[in-house]
Amino acid sequence: MKSIKEAAEELRISKSTLRYYDQISLVKPSREQNGYRMYSEEEITRIKYIIVMKYGDFKIDEIQTMMHSMESEPSEDCIERTEALLAEKQKEFQYKIAFYQEMLSLLEAVPNLSDIDDQKELEINNYIDRVFQKLAQKDAIK
Repeated sequence: MKSIKEAAEELRISKSTLRYYDQISLVKPSREQNGYRMYSEEEITRIKYIIVMKYGDFKIDEIQTMMHSMESEPSEDCIERTEALLAEKQKEFQYKIAFYQEMLSLLEAVPNLSDIDDQKELEINNYIDRVFQKLAQKDAIK
């Protein structure tokens, strides 16, 4: 069992974040007689899962949906919501991967800044415009 301070240090997050997760019932650490929170290895693993999902741009309510579906026998509605959420996240990640690949290509195409001539500047501007148009189309779809 780890104190809130030990858990926060191990997980590299603030104690207030751990308190918040407890407040919204994402984690339920046990309490000592003095009221201090104590985290088991299972809870530490659960928090690591939350941190990874947050890094993957999952919102708190989406994390709660995912955690709920993993905790017990989920209802049919919960299964449907979870599957829809996962499908949407896959789509978002695929889009982001494609976008970052475009950006990487742009960065690789940019020559030494001292060597930019009018033609190269036009090529870069056209490339930026194409990437911008893709972003605009994606935002219009949402």
